Amino acid sequence: MKEGYLPKESTQQKIERLAFHFGCELGSVEILREAKVGKFFVIAEAKKDGVPKIIKATGPGINVGRLRNESR
Repeated sequence: MKEGYLPKESTQQKIERLAFHFGCELGSVEILREAKVGKFFVIAEAKKDGVPKIIKATGPGINVGRLRNESR
């Protein structure tokens, strides 16, 4: 790794950061499904005030549009 570059974040770390942004408890994130072939998003569960919340997240821009269409 070159000096001055941060190591790449894992999917777990990215989802934990996203869950914290939504006000969920740190350390309560559990990834239920990884993004693999044919699956363009990650499904995770995190707790907010003791209540489980489902988080659906995607990375690349083209997948964001697909996820928005699906949520409608």
